[in-house]
Amino acid sequence: MLRRMAALLVAALTISSLAGCANTDSTQSTTTVKTTITTETTVTTTAAESEQTTTKKSGETTATKATGTTVTAAMTTTTAKPQTSRVTVTTSKQATTTTTTQVKFPVEPFMGIAQRAIYYNNQLSSPKTKIKSDCFVVADYNPEYAFAHQPGFAYFKGKFYATWASGIKDEDSPGQRIVVSSSADNCETWSKPTVVADARKGQYSSILTCMMGGYLWSDGNKLYNYFTEYEYDPALFDENGNRLSGDYTLKHWQVYMSYTTDGVTWSEMEPVGEMCRFNESPRQSLTGRWLAGAGWRLGYADKPDGYNWDAKGVSDEQIANAKRRGANMLNEASWYQTDDYIIHMMMRSNAGTIWMSESYDNGMTWTDAYQTSITSDSTMMNFGRLPDGRFYFVGNVEFQERWPLDLYISEDGMNFNKGYILRDERYEMQQDGWAKGGYFAYPEVLIHGDYLYIFYSKQKEVMEVTRVKLSDIQ
Repeated sequence: MLRRMAALLVAALTISSLAGCANTDSTQSTTTVKTTITTETTVTTTAAESEQTTTKKSGETTATKATGTTVTAAMTTTTAKPQTSRVTVTTSKQATTTTTTQVKFPVEPFMGIAQRAIYYNNQLSSPKTKIKSDCFVVADYNPEYAFAHQPGFAYFKGKFYATWASGIKDEDSPGQRIVVSSSADNCETWSKPTVVADARKGQYSSILTCMMGGYLWSDGNKLYNYFTEYEYDPALFDENGNRLSGDYTLKHWQVYMSYTTDGVTWSEMEPVGEMCRFNESPRQSLTGRWLAGAGWRLGYADKPDGYNWDAKGVSDEQIANAKRRGANMLNEASWYQTDDYIIHMMMRSNAGTIWMSESYDNGMTWTDAYQTSITSDSTMMNFGRLPDGRFYFVGNVEFQERWPLDLYISEDGMNFNKGYILRDERYEMQQDGWAKGGYFAYPEVLIHGDYLYIFYSKQKEVMEVTRVKLSDIQ
């Protein structure tokens, strides 16, 4: 019944959004966005010596080594729906088409989010099946640094990069640092982790600071790593530096960034704005804006330079309203955008379901948050879109200590009714620690080439990546 009602709502929303786009009422402001939506393109380069076919993803350069020519092909559309196109290039000339689309903000949903949110669901149309995948250990249990969590993942200059917070024993405690590892063979083997940002003596006591986070973004020339340094109130610790409680009272905190141009040498960490406090890596919206979950907000930048990001999201008053209506918290946001240009911010609530806020003006303002019917354990999740236009949700939905790790697929962005089990193996924790636990936690998703990659922690002490062929996601 819920799926049927949701399907009717989707149909109505589609009709309404098309009508809204045609509306040129002068009482509403119009924003013109130069939309270049680059789809996966197959480029065939022919020369007397050889013929080679390569596949290009958004923003990458396809190089033909056999002929010494470089060909970049970017296909654009005037609609927001991702699609796959083919273009054959037989010369060394650049083949690029750019169109300009008029997008009127704010867009107008057919029905208010207060009435509609509950119809967003993950009720399956058929039982979940375990999808074929490959699984690789990025960093195994290390008794000297027995805490490993908060994964970030990226592809940069021919390699995959994984970053995470590495702590001595407890979550987010003094001595925790940010490390990074790389893989040149499609995630099958990984380098020994190297330290990007180490803990250091605090400003207010001799207790070491704590480095938290580690989320990656690349402009093609540099790979940036964003993380936060905390310094706790010394009264929270005993004479041996052990935490006396789970209190997060802070004396000082600051967001930092470090970057690399070669994947080997990292710059000294530099302070950046609070708005870079991400909990997932930035991705591009349909208008080209970069967006990333950042607590109860989305960090954003139109032309990011690695340093300057802003963030918008739900207000303190809106969070209080959500708590009065049943949410225990709103945090650790992820997002996706539907073809009507509505951005859906999906947030952890610790109340059994995901809560949602929406933006109708390209992420500048946000509605009150409302409960959906998408179930979720008390954990972070990841939403987005596949290259074929479908929507995905990766997370834990069964309330069994973040087990199993699932992938849900939606055709319309409302009914996530196709389910796959990504990982369901049991792993026994090797060393207890404060706030440790969870079989598969905080999935970070990357789509590159022919694969969907999911990077996550196991019991917050092992880092692992699962690789799934996009063609196997039916």
